[in-house]
Order: sequence, then structure tokens, then C-alpha cells
Amino acid sequence: MWQLFRHDVDLAGILNCLADPICQGQAEATATGQLLSGGGIMQCSEDRLPTVSANSGCSAGMLHYMITCSLQMWLQQRYRQSALYFDHGLGYLALARGCLEGSNWPLWPDQVLTNWRNFLSAAFPPGAIVAEERIADFNATYIAAGPAVDRYARWWNTGPRAGLYCPPHGGLRMEGLPGLDPIEKTPGSESSKKEAGKVSVSCAVPLVWPAELAAAEAIADTFGGGCDKLTFFIAAPDAQARQSAEETLALLLPGASVVDLAVTWPDMVRDRAAALDKGDGLSSREGVSGANQKDLLMFAFLASQDDGEDWVCRVETDSYFAVPNFQRFVRGRGLSATEPWFLGSLSYWHLHFEPRLVFNEQVQCLSRSAVFRLGAIVLAAPVASVSTYHRCEIAPGHRGDIMLALCLTAAGVVPYGDIADRWGREYFLNFRMEDLPLYSPDLAYGSSTPDIRAFESNTAQHWRGKAHVFMPCLGQNKFWASPFRISFHDYKDPQKLRWVHEVMLGRRRCETCPAGYEPRLAGPADGA
Repeated sequence: MWQLFRHDVDLAGILNCLADPICQGQAEATATGQLLSGGGIMQCSEDRLPTVSANSGCSAGMLHYMITCSLQMWLQQRYRQSALYFDHGLGYLALARGCLEGSNWPLWPDQVLTNWRNFLSAAFPPGAIVAEERIADFNATYIAAGPAVDRYARWWNTGPRAGLYCPPHGGLRMEGLPGLDPIEKTPGSESSKKEAGKVSVSCAVPLVWPAELAAAEAIADTFGGGCDKLTFFIAAPDAQARQSAEETLALLLPGASVVDLAVTWPDMVRDRAAALDKGDGLSSREGVSGANQKDLLMFAFLASQDDGEDWVCRVETDSYFAVPNFQRFVRGRGLSATEPWFLGSLSYWHLHFEPRLVFNEQVQCLSRSAVFRLGAIVLAAPVASVSTYHRCEIAPGHRGDIMLALCLTAAGVVPYGDIADRWGREYFLNFRMEDLPLYSPDLAYGSSTPDIRAFESNTAQHWRGKAHVFMPCLGQNKFWASPFRISFHDYKDPQKLRWVHEVMLGRRRCETCPAGYEPRLAGPADGA
């Protein structure tokens, strides 16, 4: 490994040569070439991984070994295994990071994380997503996706040794939202600044009517009033149900509206309570749920209306959406609605290593440009009786996050990846506020990290693949969520949405949240 990662070795050049039949033999003749091609004493399994453990010996050495295997698997075009080896290497990095900096080891933490970012770009370039159905246990199936791969990308560059840096806390400038930097006051500047920075948001809520009336009432009572426009989308089974929805939901909040998508698309699955019943697992809802259809047709309808809002955010009925915090984030990042943006909670490992998916349908926000692109793709998409998850299609099913991702990639729109502040604290949360202590990077890369393909728990997997986000501040942060959280998810009891809203307004405390974590809705003092 010393031979492989010596700083005077042009490792990128040797990798290029090994992939080129013209000079492959010459590269394989070198000691470095033999290690990379799987020759000599360095052999890597094609299907098994070791368990990362603090008791396994030299974690620093195992880190170098895992990266060597990742390079080997890449050259052998075993890309999924290459991803697994590299991520396992990050587990050893979490254990060894303290002893690597200032040591004689060839790789220090920041080199590894820099090359991890390069790997993500090479293994998952913009383009088609390949989805597969997998069985987690006897009762549960899920849709997985694997590397798409730019085969000609050479992502490794040993580079100079560098350590980790966690910036000091404090101030808007340090958060990493440059658009919120103070502006020098001049007469009339405050009003002009407010107008120039205004971000309008349309909240689109897919609703099973009338089964989710209580959720609609909770949304109207909490964050719904912060939306510039609030629309409930249903697929009414008949005209009477449609009229009932329009009369009831329109009274919940001034300006709220109802759209029955079944009027325009009469062949879609109609609303029924059975669509909300998980039964024996995800597969039990595939035939009775119109969630996939509703999610796509909702955006097609909005694209045809063009109501002028900058952003459209699809909000699941069990999610809380902090509209002022979203507006603050968009302004701070300088994201223009005229560009095709897609924002939400990213999960790299829930879907077996696919970092281009906004996971689990909680809050998904599209810029106006992205809505137009998606609408055109949806209107041209084939209609099917069963969702295959191999293409963008209009079909029954209950994995709208996968189907939306398939259609957006077909439209050339991929998720915005920078959804954490400079300390690695995320803005979009795919779980409940009170469960924050369960979702810590220490649980993903702790003293023992098994093969991630075991699919053991949501908490362990949330941070997998995100070492470049959290590792610089690992051991220093007391919590891993921004105080200006944009979303929380998985509130099956609508009354809990009211509790979250009270916490965000500062009227109640989150007793189970980490000490010092006080989420809130952004105001003028926060740059909103």
C-alpha cells in the first residue's frame, strides 16, 4: 500500500493506462499495476466485506486496504462492489481519523473525502437510474438502485496530505448561506431588498379523500398559512366525493383550493382508504395506491397552469414543512427559479447506493423551471397497469420517490446536493424531530459497521455515504440538524403536526431533542 499511495506515483496515470488496451501490459508490469489489477498478494473479494470494528486491529491500514480494493473493483467493472468497499473504508476512516493526521501514513482524512466526492461524481453521473426490486425479508420488498457509472472517469488523485477542518460556530456568514450576508443600509434599501429576495412557494399536497381529512385540517392549522398557495390534490371516486372535498377543504384556510386530477385523467386509480394501509409491507399497496400517478400528474397539472410561483413543494400529509426556512435556504444559496432545481432529503444507502434520489416522499421542492421540464416528460410518459420502476411511467404504485426520480432524470433534473450547513447539519429531515438522537453519524460509522447490504435499520443507514458532509465535525457537533430545519417526516398522527408547529414557534420544547437544539421558524433577525 505504501507503493500504491506514494505521492511521487502518478496513480491516476496508471489507472488510465490499465483501462487502455494499448498500454495495459506496460502498467501491469509495475508493482503498482499489479496491486491495482488484483495480482500479487493484495486480493479483494468480489462479494464479501469485512465487518468494520474497533477491535479488528489497525484501522488506518484497513482504510488503505479498502480503498485499494475499491480501485481494483472499479478496474474490473464491478462498480457496486467498488462503492461498497469505498464506503467501508469510510467506516475505518471514522475510527482512524484522529491518528492519521500528522502521521506517516500516505493518506490523511481530507484526501480520502476529496476522492470520495470524486467517486460519487464518477459512479453516479447525471443520467438514467437503474432500479431493481429487492427482498429485505419475507414481508418487505423495496426498490434499489445502483451505480450508473461514467466508465472513463478517473476519480482518484492521491494529492497532498491534508487534515479535516470544522469551522467555528457563529454568525450568518459562517453557516454557508452567502445570500444572507448583511447588505449595507441605504434609504429605501430594506423594502427593495425584501422584494428582490422574495421567494414564492406553492404547497402541493396529495391527499386521499376523505380518509386524510384530519391531516388536511392539521396542515391548514399549522404550516399551510405560510404557503403563498395551498392546493390539495385528490382523485375522487365520483362527483359527490369531489363536491364534498371542494366544500370542506376550501373552508379550512382562505385561498386553499382543491384539484381533482381524475377529472383530467379519468383512468387513474381513485382515492380509497385501503391505499393508506401498509398491510404486510410495501408490495400490498402497489395495486391499490395511486400515489405514483398522483405525484406525477400533479406536477403535470401545475406545469399546465403556470401560476407564477417560484417553487412548488410537494408535501406528504405526514410531514411538516417550514416554509420560511425553505425560503431562507433558497435565498441563501442563490437558487434561481429559472434554473431546474430539485430539493429534498437525500439518502445514499436506503436505496442501495443511489445519491440522486430525494428519499421517501416527505417534502420535495421543484423550481418553476424543473416543474415545466417534468410536466413535459410526464405528459409523454407511457401508461402501464403495474409500476416496473425501470422507466418514467404512469402506473399504480406507492414508491413515488423512485418514480419521480426516474422522470426527473429523464427531464435532465437531478437533486441539489448541498443540503447541509458548513458543520454538516442537514436542513431536510426524513424523520421526526423527537427522533433526532437516533439519527447520528456515530450510529452509521461507529465502533462496529457491518455489511450495509443487511439493510438493518433506517437510523444506521441515514448517514451512510455522507462522510464528506459530517466527518469534518464528527465529535464536535452536539446535534446534526440545522436549527432552521425545512422538513420533518413520519407523523402518522396529525395532532403531532400541531405539536411540531408549537415547537417551531417557540411555544413548546422538544424534550427528547439533543441538549441545545432549538429549532425555529426563520425571521428577519435570521436573514429571512
